Amino acid sequence: MYQYERSYRTGRSVAAVLEAVSWVLVFVGLIAALLGFASGGGIGGASQSLASSDFPVLLRVVATLPGFLISSIGLFFILQCQQAKATLDSAEMTRDILQTIKGEDTIVPVIAAKPNARRIRLSDYKKRKLFSVGDKVILDDIYESDPREFNSLDEAKAFIDNEIRLDSEDR
Repeated sequence: MYQYERSYRTGRSVAAVLEAVSWVLVFVGLIAALLGFASGGGIGGASQSLASSDFPVLLRVVATLPGFLISSIGLFFILQCQQAKATLDSAEMTRDILQTIKGEDTIVPVIAAKPNARRIRLSDYKKRKLFSVGDKVILDDIYESDPREFNSLDEAKAFIDNEIRLDSEDR
């Protein structure tokens, strides 16, 4: 699996704080809804028993609405925070995709000795990109899903020469 660099610390921090506050808002709203049902909307009714029937059920249900509205607002803010985090993740991954296309240093999948090894561009040999990952040389073809590994740069160049020779013989 690809690893990517985490950035946008301020945006992530703000989203995390707002999400925590939103969860508190959800729980406060639920408590307010329970208290509204218990009181039936009457002032001082919270000290009465839930079993008492001094207040009609419809009035009790109406008294829960402000609490449920507060909880709904909290859930909406949680949704917005999650969307903000997803947008930041998408921006980071898009940046990594662009770096990969440009052939710049980026973190590659587990194809060599180390799972988080950095890829260093060695050369372009006959329009093919060669990278160093750990102690291996990687022939990275944009059209192949599986990059080829070699023990040395000369071995990779010989492979490319052989491919070109075979292609020219096929024509």
